[in-house]
Amino acid sequence: MQKGKEEMARAALERALSHEQMGEGFAHQAEEQASETTTLRTSYNSLQAKLQETRAQCEMLVAQHRRSRMAGKPAIEKIASVSHASRMNTLGRMKARIESAEAEAHAGREMLMDDSLEDDFAKMERDEKVERLLGELKQKQSRMLQAG
Repeated sequence: MQKGKEEMARAALERALSHEQMGEGFAHQAEEQASETTTLRTSYNSLQAKLQETRAQCEMLVAQHRRSRMAGKPAIEKIASVSHASRMNTLGRMKARIESAEAEAHAGREMLMDDSLEDDFAKMERDEKVERLLGELKQKQSRMLQAG
């Protein structure tokens, strides 16, 4: 202004006011950013806590699952072995019954074979006796014919 350049002074003042307003706007924006940062940090920390809690619950559930599997495993194995033993016992009984029936059938066949074999021998002996007696009769008859 002292040099008479009022227009330049006016432009400088307008520029100064504009910069001042910009500075106030940036200050206000910085305060809002700080507030938002604080809110985000709080949310982040809350989420971290929830994540830690969820991980702890997952670990606890996994441990419970393992414990229940291990506790149930002997029972399941016992049931399976009893079931297996029961099946094997049932199969063993069935096998014994079948073997017994086969043995009885075999023994019956042997007895029938022995009877039929004995019958065959008895028939052969009878046939031989009949043939011998018949031969003796023929000899007597032929002697009688020769004597007579």
